[in-house]
Amino acid sequence: MTSNQPSQSEINKIIGLVSKNLYQDALGLVNNLIQDYPDNALLFNIAGACTAGLGDLDDAVIFYKKAIESNPDYAKAYYNLAGTLQDMSEFEESIENYKKSLEIEPNFAEAHNNLGNVYRELGELEEAVTSYQKAIVINKNYVEAIFSLGIVLQSLNSSDAIDCFKKAIKIKPDFAEAHNNLGISYKNRGQTEDAIRSYKKALDINSNYLEAHNNLGNVYRNLGHFEEASVSYRKAIAIKQDYPTTHNNLGNVLKELGRLEEAIESYKRAIEINPIDSEALNNLGEVYRESGDFDIAIESLNKALLIDPDNSNIVNNLGASYKDKGDYDNAIESFKKALLIDSENSDVYSNLGVTYKEIGQFNEAIKSYKSAISLNPNDSETYNNLGTIYLDLGELDEAMESYEIALKINPNNAGTYNNISIALFKKSRFEDAEQYINKALQINPRFAECYANQGQNLIEMNMLAEALSSFEKANEINPNLAYNLGAILRTKMTMCNWNDLKEKLKELSLKINNNNKVIVPFDLLSLIDDPRLQKKTAEIYASDKFPINNTLSNIQSYPGHTKIRIGYFSPDFKNHPVMHLILDVLKDHDKSKFDIYGFFHGPKEDEWTDIVKKYFHKFYNVYEKSDEEIATLSRENKIDIAVDLCGYTKYSITKTYVKGAAPIQINYLGYPGTMGSKYYNYIIADKHIVPPSEFKNF
Repeated sequence: MTSNQPSQSEINKIIGLVSKNLYQDALGLVNNLIQDYPDNALLFNIAGACTAGLGDLDDAVIFYKKAIESNPDYAKAYYNLAGTLQDMSEFEESIENYKKSLEIEPNFAEAHNNLGNVYRELGELEEAVTSYQKAIVINKNYVEAIFSLGIVLQSLNSSDAIDCFKKAIKIKPDFAEAHNNLGISYKNRGQTEDAIRSYKKALDINSNYLEAHNNLGNVYRNLGHFEEASVSYRKAIAIKQDYPTTHNNLGNVLKELGRLEEAIESYKRAIEINPIDSEALNNLGEVYRESGDFDIAIESLNKALLIDPDNSNIVNNLGASYKDKGDYDNAIESFKKALLIDSENSDVYSNLGVTYKEIGQFNEAIKSYKSAISLNPNDSETYNNLGTIYLDLGELDEAMESYEIALKINPNNAGTYNNISIALFKKSRFEDAEQYINKALQINPRFAECYANQGQNLIEMNMLAEALSSFEKANEINPNLAYNLGAILRTKMTMCNWNDLKEKLKELSLKINNNNKVIVPFDLLSLIDDPRLQKKTAEIYASDKFPINNTLSNIQSYPGHTKIRIGYFSPDFKNHPVMHLILDVLKDHDKSKFDIYGFFHGPKEDEWTDIVKKYFHKFYNVYEKSDEEIATLSRENKIDIAVDLCGYTKYSITKTYVKGAAPIQINYLGYPGTMGSKYYNYIIADKHIVPPSEFKNF
């Protein structure tokens, strides 16, 4: 009588060949046996394993199905068929066969585990968790299932992932992947030192573990340990030179280290390996922007957008490149496009605020900053920027409030302390300002701008020697700091310190001719008697500090007036030379033809203020008002002619005239020099103040 199945020795021989991956030889023997035993499920199952091993998955599926046909209760055949279908990405059919396998054999731990793997690939993570847990209940030391459960829990941001990886390591101490993923979980929980230890343990087990080197580099980068991060990324690159992620990451730390040329090369290498790496193209664009190569930056960012057009961060960076280039229209268009993609990207609103500030649209800037803050209330830099807008507008209390919030969020920001000192300076609270300056310098002893501000503050406190020391310290740190050379010379002249005067004046003239911002116009008047240089200095200063501003609408004339309305604007309606020179002019105005208005923007009234008030139709003390509020008040009074009696002297309100206080604006008396800008229509001066030969210099 012939047996209906092959002998065990024949089966063992085939299994031995399979275990050695000699699939073709094994398949030849199996096929021979199938001729003799055409209904044997085991042989069809082994034939499936051989063809799968040879990469012929379609034939493997056929053999497994024949095995099931021969034996519908063959759990292992369902299991093998499910695995092959999984390899073919036929996930739904794979799940169906794993489930059939488990119906027959409910304690089949491997089937539960692999079913979990399919669910994980499909993103059905809760189902994956359930399958892995069932496998572990059956076999509590099933390390692969424990590890896989940890991976899924990690994806779900569950702290239980840490326990899974620890259990896997306890069972298998040299499980490098478990140590690495334990490190990832620690990093995600903010336990950076534990993460570093885990990554290093993974690398002790496998020094060529690329992902662990890369992950260790990421932790070092997040800690600001950029040199250590660089070492880790370079080790990863040495293991696999054509892995774009590590080249990109190396570029990021080189950028942080200020090694921009090397960063560019790293990003280019990442792009060379993967030309559609939008992240590397984006980062490359950002480095070119930082380097000042705005056109190349824009080109790189546009390439990134062709790959990833709905990435608001890339569009935001494109807008920032346009902004830095000075192409504000394209910048604003880009930022608005970024917000259409992601209306909750606070960085975009912040950048939009900076752009609106640059073009003088302060109200829009304030709206943008407030939108950024509503989305990210812990962004100290945006509060700081908002404060600076208020400072520019002269709204000092609002500025102080924003700066104070910024400091609560980040008490170690030297720039914010410095900004508060400027607001206090404008409030004439010089001793309070000095306290904030000292806090800023404790945080950043190389803060050139803060030393320069300290110099200005000390002058107001009549501490000239100390002021000069501060200006010179600023110059030592940054010899090109705007207007600082002029401050040094003005302070020296006040102290009758003539050292190096001739050389300094030569340097001053050279820098003015080179369009450098080196001195304010008023200070130059007493140093160099050259109307051409004075005009150039005024133009540089006006362009820098008082660019054209369209915050308020264009102002029109008032044709309905029966009398011309003249507004006189001055901080000197008090016991002051300008007051004594202008008093009779105000007294003797023809009141039948003119209504005259006084706008006093000085810090303190006195008895002379009371005397002059009675000659005005209306008199306003606007010292506490912002530049925009003063311009608006003038417009509300329909002033036909605004007369600036201050110019570039102390307590000037030049921004008021930039915004437009009246249809006609005149410079008169207090500063008989050119204002260097087109928003003044006239200067009132006689031939001694401005000889006809010097008209060209006004």
